[in-house]
Amino acid sequence: MSGSWAEFLERVLGQRVLVVGELSLTRILHGKLTVDDTDPLLMRLEATRSHDLPGGAVAVARGLMAVGAQAAACGLIGDDGAGRVVLEQLAACGVDTQAVVCAPARRTAALNRITTSVCGEPEHTISEWQQVDETPISPDVQEHLHQAAVAALRSAAELVIVSAPAGPLQFLIDGLCGLAHERGLDVTVPPAHAQSTGPALHSTGGGKLTSLEELQWFAVQQRDRGRRMVFTNGCFDLLHAGHAKYLQAAAELGDYLVVALNDDASVRALKGPGRPVVDERQRATLLGALACVNAVILFSTEDVRPLLDVLQPEVYVKGGDYTLDTINQQERHLIESYGGQIALLPGEDGLSTTALIRAIRALP
Repeated sequence: MSGSWAEFLERVLGQRVLVVGELSLTRILHGKLTVDDTDPLLMRLEATRSHDLPGGAVAVARGLMAVGAQAAACGLIGDDGAGRVVLEQLAACGVDTQAVVCAPARRTAALNRITTSVCGEPEHTISEWQQVDETPISPDVQEHLHQAAVAALRSAAELVIVSAPAGPLQFLIDGLCGLAHERGLDVTVPPAHAQSTGPALHSTGGGKLTSLEELQWFAVQQRDRGRRMVFTNGCFDLLHAGHAKYLQAAAELGDYLVVALNDDASVRALKGPGRPVVDERQRATLLGALACVNAVILFSTEDVRPLLDVLQPEVYVKGGDYTLDTINQQERHLIESYGGQIALLPGEDGLSTTALIRAIRALP
C-alpha cells in the first residue's frame, strides 16, 4: 500500500477498482425487553424493527462508489436471504457484481446482533453471534471464482483486499496480488476504520480536519446506519462563546455535525485586510476541540454549494439574523431539491468576532 488512505481515495477518483474479500452483513434486530407474565425469570423480546448494514468488502465497495471511483466486487455469497441483501446493497449504488459468485451450498457471512433499550436508555447489545461458513470451498467454486476475478482484474486500475489473513479466500488473493504485481497495479488494504461501524471519523491528518473524500466515505457509512448529517459553515475567527453555543445547538438537530470552514483567502475576501486573526489550521484545531463537532473541512469557494451538492446533508444550519428569504437562494433551492431541511438559529447579541477585535483594540 502506497501513501495514506486519503491519498488513495483521491487517487482512485474516476478509476475502476476491484474489491476482493468477504462479502458480509451486520444484521441488527431491535426490540423491547419485557418480563414474562407467568415466569418472572423469563424475559421476552418484542421485535420492533430490523435492518442490515453492509460489512467487509460490501462496505468498502459502496464507500468507493460514494467518493467517485468505479468499484467492482469479488467474493462469495450463499443462496440465502443474506446473500440476496448483499447483491441488493451492491447494486443499489452501482457496484459491478459480475465477479460475485453464488455458491448454493454455502452460507453468506453475517454478524447477527440483538439490541434493546431499557427505561429510555440508549440501545445496547444483549446478544451477538457470527454466522461463518468454515467448510472448504469446493474446487469447482474455486475455479469459477478465480476466472471471474481474473476477468474483473483486467479492467481494474487498483486492487483492494478486504479479508483476514489465511481466510477462505487466501488462495484467490495470493493469485490476484501476483497478477497485480505483474501489471504494476497498486494493492491496497483499507485501514480498520474504513470498515468501521462506529460514529467517529478518523481523518488522515489527525484531529477532525478531513478531506472531502474521507468525509464522503464517512457520510455513506453513517447514512447506511440511519444517522443524519448536520452541516454548517463559517469563518469562526477568534472562536468565542457565541460560536460554541451555536454549534452545540446545531449538533442537537441530527446525529453528527460537519463544519465547513472558510480558508484564509476566502476570509480575507469576506472580511477585508487583517483577517483572519487566526489562520485556518488553528481555527480548524479549535473547532475540532469541541465535542459537538465531528468533522471540519476547509472550503475556498464563494458559497458552500459544491459541498452541499456532494454531501447532501439532512440538515443545513444557518446562524445570525437570516430568514429563508435572505439566505443564499441557490443554496436553499439545492437543499430543497433533495428533501433536506434548513434550520435557522439566532445569534447572541453582543457576541461576535468583530466586537472582540474592537474590544481588544480599545484596551489601554
